[in-house]
Amino acid sequence: MTSNAAIVWPPGLETDRAYVHAHNELIIPAPAEVCFAWLSRAALWPTWYSNCGGLKFDSVPGPDLALGTAFSWTTFGAPVHSTVRRYERPFHLAWDATAFGIRAHHAWVIVPQGDHCRVITEENQVGIVPFF
Repeated sequence: MTSNAAIVWPPGLETDRAYVHAHNELIIPAPAEVCFAWLSRAALWPTWYSNCGGLKFDSVPGPDLALGTAFSWTTFGAPVHSTVRRYERPFHLAWDATAFGIRAHHAWVIVPQGDHCRVITEENQVGIVPFF
């Protein structure tokens, strides 16, 4: 498994220690700032990510994420608690995620490419659930 060098994995969640590593990327015909604004507007995730439900801000009123923002949500039907650990507009966004039997870290890297951008997302998971 390899990972984007711009991603800083927390101790214990490095790619070579993860039971699950997911990597996706996409070219989006919009500037990096626009992509980052959509990504950080967590209240709108359900409009473009069908596996997001019940998103609730625990530490701020929302609707946008910021460094340290704690939020609860469901993904794939599982309740998850997350906290934003990296917020560097418009290039990097990352949060941790804990759920029953899972500890994860999800990172986004936005690479400007003229009037487009490459959006890279990676997630590492450890715990009893991803082990099986």
